[in-house]
Amino acid sequence: MAEGAGSVWNPGSWHWESKTYTQAMKGMVADGLAAVAVSHDGIDARVTKVKSVTGDAEINIRKGKKLAVFEVAAKAEYEAWTGEALEKGTLEIVEVYQDDMDEDFDVRFAVTHPADGLNTRALRVGPLAEAVRAVIRHFANKLPDMDGGEAALAEAKERRAAERAIAEAAEAAARARAAEVARLQKLEADALAETVAHRMALAEAKKTKEAEDAAPEVAASAARAAGLAADASAAASAATGAGAAAEAAPEGASVWNKGGYHWEERDLTVWAKERLTALLMDVEIDVPGGLLTIVEVKEIKGDASSSMRKGAHIVFYEFKMKLAWEGEIVDGEGGVKATGDGEVEIEKFDQEDDLDHVKITVKAASDKRADAGLGRQMKMIGEPLIREALKTFVGELRVR
Repeated sequence: MAEGAGSVWNPGSWHWESKTYTQAMKGMVADGLAAVAVSHDGIDARVTKVKSVTGDAEINIRKGKKLAVFEVAAKAEYEAWTGEALEKGTLEIVEVYQDDMDEDFDVRFAVTHPADGLNTRALRVGPLAEAVRAVIRHFANKLPDMDGGEAALAEAKERRAAERAIAEAAEAAARARAAEVARLQKLEADALAETVAHRMALAEAKKTKEAEDAAPEVAASAARAAGLAADASAAASAATGAGAAAEAAPEGASVWNKGGYHWEERDLTVWAKERLTALLMDVEIDVPGGLLTIVEVKEIKGDASSSMRKGAHIVFYEFKMKLAWEGEIVDGEGGVKATGDGEVEIEKFDQEDDLDHVKITVKAASDKRADAGLGRQMKMIGEPLIREALKTFVGELRVR
């Protein structure tokens, strides 16, 4: 087995490596068959057309040795002639291997156009078949050299040695670069760690300095807190004494307004409107044979307040109101004889008017007899009761 040289990746050609030469085989066999021409006993013959060459060829490298293997099959057309006679046919090589080279492997012929009086059998099985076998044997002998002869092998070894040296140098350079990168990364990490430690030390020093600088302020803050606590205690004592002072304060004055001397005013509008509504809605007017009631306070406009100055309590109020009333008259058996409704208007109700002279206007909803009659009852009996409700309101307002 011949010595072989593998690829660069295959140091010492130790590992199995296969190199393909199939295309080279097909070309060499086709060219060889196309050139076949022989003569025998006055009969000439030649291959006229190579129809196909199939198979594969490769050189395998293992443990520094070279092994050439192939498998080939071929088909072709031939002609044989003598004088005016011409024979045509085909020839075929069926699956020939590298191990068949020491034998007369089979070459099959088929006559497709025979010629009268022309016998080519001896030519076909003799010189023509041997010429075809010679083409295959020639390829078998050349295949091992396709991977290089002695000179090529030496050159390949030298080239591979140079390539290995280059590869080793590249690997060494890569290792050196990796080592340098690792060294730089370590330097960077060490520098970062040192920077972090330095910043932490600065931060700790800053905290210590801030604590030292803040000590006077902390002491001052503590003193202020103590003062505030003392003030709060004094305020609590003052609040305790204020209860007694409140009892002695004039009615309508706040605790802080000792003796009611300072001007103080409180808005009582909300309370006043709610209280007026409640008092007026409670008005029920008994009339002969019936009952009148205020069913709705439709409108209250105005305001009320309480003021204090130099011990004097003054109330202010001014309102305009509109009320709705309803009534019914029943018979002796309790049956309703008549119903009516209407409105009550109080145009002006304030502290400047005498309550007995506040103008109260009673209106009936219509001129119907029932409405008009009940309206008169509301005027005569209901109006005084409404006025009494207003007086009650003023009395309560004065003591707020």
